[in-house]
Amino acid sequence: MDDKIKAQIEKETWELVIPPSGVNIVSSTWKHVLKKDQKGAIVRAKSRLVAQGFSQTFGVDYDKTYAPFVRMISLWVICAIAARNNWPIHQMDVDVAYLNAKLHDPIYMHKPPGYFERENEQVLLLKKCIYGLKQLGREWYKCLSSALFSMEFKKSSSDAAVFYRHGPKGYAIIGAAVDDLTITAVDEYTIYGIKKDLEHIFKMKDLGEIHWLLNLKIEHNQTAGTICFSILTRY
Repeated sequence: MDDKIKAQIEKETWELVIPPSGVNIVSSTWKHVLKKDQKGAIVRAKSRLVAQGFSQTFGVDYDKTYAPFVRMISLWVICAIAARNNWPIHQMDVDVAYLNAKLHDPIYMHKPPGYFERENEQVLLLKKCIYGLKQLGREWYKCLSSALFSMEFKKSSSDAAVFYRHGPKGYAIIGAAVDDLTITAVDEYTIYGIKKDLEHIFKMKDLGEIHWLLNLKIEHNQTAGTICFSILTRY
């Protein structure tokens, strides 16, 4: 938990302030989760500071909340295009993605349990999104979209979570499932360039060639021009 607090301080996610009189103060808590691999084995435990969104007030500290999420049919089409044209397909994950999204209106939140207990009258003034806020997904989507637009990508008219690019930098398609990015392009060199551009904007995890996405096992044979999806059932 200390690492999470340190990371948020480094990213200037919030600052300690004395709140104005009468403002809504969102409650906070710690969420503890177990991360599992594709076989269901526990690989690590992690803790996350979250806002308790139920304590937010509509029209006061949040408004619109909808955020596009790439549709499964869109992912199938992206992979089919890649297989048909013998394009590579890679994956990247945006590390602590939501903490990159800035808030445009002030939100005050109670201090995390167990921290800053001496600052009795102070609360956190959020500058960036944290997990649990109702507008979290929407603000991250706007942040990611802005980054991809700066890389000359355009948004698909049929799926707002699909972005494409063509021109001198090479044809490429990205499907965004929140912070999981499926990337295909005409060749490895073009994908490499996209990865480098993303790494200049966000802290990224390069997952290499696609193997697993949204509970689907994916087997892509670029040489044969085939791709296979399967769901692993766990008992």
